Amino acid sequence: MRRFTNVMMLGLVAFVGSQIAGCGVIQIPVPFELNTDAGGNGSFEVEADTPSTNAFTTNFDTSQYTVGSGSVVLDPDDITVTPDSNAPGKFAPRQQSTSVLEITVTIGAADLAGTICDAGVGETYGPFSVTLDENYVPVSIDPSSVTLSATTVALLNQGQFAVCLEVVSPVTGTVKISGFTLLLTP
Repeated sequence: MRRFTNVMMLGLVAFVGSQIAGCGVIQIPVPFELNTDAGGNGSFEVEADTPSTNAFTTNFDTSQYTVGSGSVVLDPDDITVTPDSNAPGKFAPRQQSTSVLEITVTIGAADLAGTICDAGVGETYGPFSVTLDENYVPVSIDPSSVTLSATTVALLNQGQFAVCLEVVSPVTGTVKISGFTLLLTP
């Protein structure tokens, strides 16, 4: 009887999960919160049109399931751009139209943390083009997600990996990214 109950519960969980996902595939959002304090991994002091990077290692709990596939997802609500009013010639209180902030995410082995931001190291996702309104407020991202490679999925299943975030801002100031999400399928 107990085995039957467990099988029924697993079936119910799988059915409900597939209905929530909408297409028969269970997708698990795994948010990665970033430190947006000055000097944190989600805070960037930027010069207009010049790449700025932050690298860090992070852990992923592999005890619940094995990752089969997934994607990197960015949300415009997790991004802020604050122009520097003291940057001569590079700041306008308001833009005349929209502009674009670019964000690239690179993921590699944890032992590559010191070089993960170098060209050709790790798997690169993006650039994500973040459209900013006339007040430098993010309004949309294209693409909003990018599919993970088999190499990145294997790194996730090892439990620890290095991340490089690169931003290229249209304006001198501060860019803050409070987090990103890995949308994973077991």
